Amino acid sequence: ATLVTGGQVKAPRHHVAAPRRDQIAGSSRTSSVFFLRPNADFTFSVPLARECGFDVSLDGETATFQDWIGGNYVNIRRTSKA
Repeated sequence: ATLVTGGQVKAPRHHVAAPRRDQIAGSSRTSSVFFLRPNADFTFSVPLARECGFDVSLDGETATFQDWIGGNYVNIRRTSKA
């Protein structure tokens, strides 16, 4: 929400505490997470993304979602092979 509104709507910071392993089976303490994925050409402000706490290592003032997710995919692949 923060990137879409140019910083006008602040996204909440939250932490989720997972149940202990013995509480998971048969428990109602499971959850599903749903993320909306923007279009590949969605453009956002790189400085604002950094200010909001996103780990953005792209150069320039703006970037597209495709630029950002493409870099993350490469980083995940490199990390998982290490």
